[in-house]
Amino acid sequence: MTTDDLIKLWKTPDVQHTAWALAIAVAGVPLVVVLAMGARRLFTRPFGPEGATFWAKFVRHLGFLGLGFAILHQFQPNMEFLWADGTVRNVVSAVITGVIGFPLVVLISRTMSRIFTHRFGQEGGALLAKILRYFGFLLVVITILQQFKIDLGAILGAAGIAGVAVGFASQTSLSNLISGLFIVGERPFEKGDVIEVGGLSGIVEEIGLMALTLRTFDNRSVRVPNETLVKTNVVTVTRYPLRRVDTEVGVAYDESIERVMRVLREVADQHPSVLDEPEPVIVFNGFGDSAMKFMIGSWAIKEDYLKVKNEMPIRIKQAFDREGIEMP
Repeated sequence: MTTDDLIKLWKTPDVQHTAWALAIAVAGVPLVVVLAMGARRLFTRPFGPEGATFWAKFVRHLGFLGLGFAILHQFQPNMEFLWADGTVRNVVSAVITGVIGFPLVVLISRTMSRIFTHRFGQEGGALLAKILRYFGFLLVVITILQQFKIDLGAILGAAGIAGVAVGFASQTSLSNLISGLFIVGERPFEKGDVIEVGGLSGIVEEIGLMALTLRTFDNRSVRVPNETLVKTNVVTVTRYPLRRVDTEVGVAYDESIERVMRVLREVADQHPSVLDEPEPVIVFNGFGDSAMKFMIGSWAIKEDYLKVKNEMPIRIKQAFDREGIEMP
């Protein structure tokens, strides 16, 4: 075959399209792989290993999709009949909208989750990010439906009528949802706090859209509706780093008040978990039917609360026995 024949063959449209398609595939596939690896490295720090893997897959799939369109574009003259079909155009537009829209919503929700977490705490940030993600997914779905010329007015109208009916039937659920937003905004407690509500006490495990999950100290899971939390007094036991442990004791009327208070002070001073500042509070509470009543309030960090609460009565009893102080 002569050079002229090769030039004539190259000028053939089919040969040129095929050659360009091969060149795009040969150069594009390694480039997409490199970009995916770069995305994994770039997103590992802000999103962690799992988030980086997600975005690497997204970049790889999007890159391969772009390569596919670039290769198909080389054969456009032979595929014009296919692109001229409105259904095919709508399907392609819907696929592109979904491929770009859904990951974009996830990216925005994760970014906003960090901002919300800084302002509303871990559970509040996760809750608001979840609401934002659901709203974003709804917008993407509506956009996809519009690609197929679906009349959303009738659907939204029917949904509005159904929403009114469901709203009347689910007033409690709506109240719980709104109450949950108030809880997130006020942040009276966070995940891991110990709270007391409605005669229950336990550790906050999850702040949900409708209810709070509480793990009691005997390892039971209790679901408390958000509306109840708004309407009821809630005590956050571990909100502050220091707590006071109050211990009440009674001694015989024959004992000296000053001596009893001195011994209680020594017990508090000798306990390694009782803080020197704030100082322990020792109060003479008056006269009972058969004993004089005292109260000693010992300050400790919240992690040592149970330790001090259990050990102080034992140490007081041992000190009273050594000093000969009678406890009726």
